[in-house]
Amino acid sequence: MKSREIDLHAGYYEEMWNDFETNPFLNYAGSWYGQLPPYQAALASMVNVAFNHERAPFNETLLREAMAWMIDYDPIPAAAASGYTRRAEPTFLDNFSTVQNPYFNKTLADQYRRSYNTTKAAQILEDHGCEKQPDGSWVSDKYGALGYEDGNPSGAVWTMICPQTWLDVRTFTELVCESFTDFGIPVNSEIIDIDYVGWNTWSHLWTDRNYDLGASCGEPKVIETPEVFFNGWREFKDWNINITGWHDDLSKEFNSLYLTLENQSDPVIYNQTLSRIQEIFCMDIPEIPCFVNGYWYTTSSYYWSGWCNANNEYQQLVTESTNDAIPMKTRMILNLVSTGREYDRNPPTWTEVPIDQNITYGKPFYYDVNATDDSGYIVYFINDTVNFMIDSLTGLITNKINLNVGTYNLTIFASDWIGNSINETICIQVIKDDTVPGYDLMLVIFGIFTTIIPLSLYKWKKISKK
Repeated sequence: MKSREIDLHAGYYEEMWNDFETNPFLNYAGSWYGQLPPYQAALASMVNVAFNHERAPFNETLLREAMAWMIDYDPIPAAAASGYTRRAEPTFLDNFSTVQNPYFNKTLADQYRRSYNTTKAAQILEDHGCEKQPDGSWVSDKYGALGYEDGNPSGAVWTMICPQTWLDVRTFTELVCESFTDFGIPVNSEIIDIDYVGWNTWSHLWTDRNYDLGASCGEPKVIETPEVFFNGWREFKDWNINITGWHDDLSKEFNSLYLTLENQSDPVIYNQTLSRIQEIFCMDIPEIPCFVNGYWYTTSSYYWSGWCNANNEYQQLVTESTNDAIPMKTRMILNLVSTGREYDRNPPTWTEVPIDQNITYGKPFYYDVNATDDSGYIVYFINDTVNFMIDSLTGLITNKINLNVGTYNLTIFASDWIGNSINETICIQVIKDDTVPGYDLMLVIFGIFTTIIPLSLYKWKKISKK
């Protein structure tokens, strides 16, 4: 995006917010809730820890509840999405969603919101026949060693599947696995390269229940109505519908309630039904709700204008590859207007070409370099980051450590946002100070002469008198 070779980027990438703050041509189109400018379609979904309910012991509510207390939730939003996200609710319905908020049961959410509490997790396991071993691992009297296939501590470790290129979800997966493992139940992240194996392979891992745990992210959306939203956990075996195989007494009650919810016209009964459904999800924890995700879009207005904004809120970004999305893509393309800018191939120029520098040993080094570019945006960097550092925005170079006497060759680069750059190598000489500390050499010499000469004259006069 910064090089202007890409006009639209769909998806999260690490520290993307830094680019928006330093490059005026880059814009962020959020699709978290669709309630803030630039009014991008709300496509936010929950990111959960999903369990394969058709594989023991993941069908045990007590294990899912204990593992919900093992997760260190607080660092996840900052690490996974630079803080641009928040915790999901145990009710699954979300209080930030405009269509779900009227039915969100805050009392249940406050009662069942699970935080990082390893003492609580241990107590649940111990109350249900699990024992902590001297090495920190856990053994169940029913399932054997927790964290291992078939309860065999010599067997394969449990894994949690996650797509390779979903960087925010991948970071979340790695942090969750770390929490489980630190507690004493080993879980490794299993990164799936969807671009290589294909989307069908990824989806069949879920529908065929060929996994232990997984990072659940996709449907349903928190902007959808409760009946559309909860359809994602009904008693079906399909992609994005009950992908965990959740099937116990409470899931059966949920399915029965859902059927009444779908055709309910009485608002009082509708609310009561939704409250019981939320309570079932809080109690049974078919998945551990962790945070609300979004679809992230970055657009560049350097070559094109007409992206979605407050004055163009009906211009939505569509990146689906299905045929029924073609009209939306076509509309987006037709609404874009060229800014008339041509591709920039010109590098910056030095205001003053950097030159060699001399400093005295023990003294701090300061050297300011400056360049200009037609775009008005310059970033500076150097090749030697062990001994020196440079302010990437101002070009001020300073020593990073106390420089020894000798010669340092330093290459300084100035680059525009396209990546066009210039460089200059300078020689920095660190010279030893041989003067007497605290005295100027010439003053010392002058003092010697002014002392020796009068003494010599005095002695000569004395000899002459004799």
